[in-house]
Amino acid sequence: MNLSENLLQGTLPTTIGLLTSFHQIYLSYNQISGTLPTQLGNLHLLTSFFIANNRFVGTVPAQLSTLPLSSLYIEGNSDLCTCYMMDHPVLDCQKNYISTTCD
Repeated sequence: MNLSENLLQGTLPTTIGLLTSFHQIYLSYNQISGTLPTQLGNLHLLTSFFIANNRFVGTVPAQLSTLPLSSLYIEGNSDLCTCYMMDHPVLDCQKNYISTTCD
């Protein structure tokens, strides 16, 4: 699913967790805000997750670390913390473009 650059606003609904057959989700360059729903962990086939340059806040859900991600692009969400993700031993995520830090 590619919905990048569509000026989407609002929050990411928890029902995104129902998209269990999706391998790729591209939502970059929109105006989506709020926290990332933990239901993303239900997307067991997800290999690419691009949410760069939105307005997400909070911490990347630990549930993402159990997914078979090969591409994770979350740059440009200045209030999104990835600290837990980087410490998780199961996470194998190539092609990361992370530019935020946690205090």
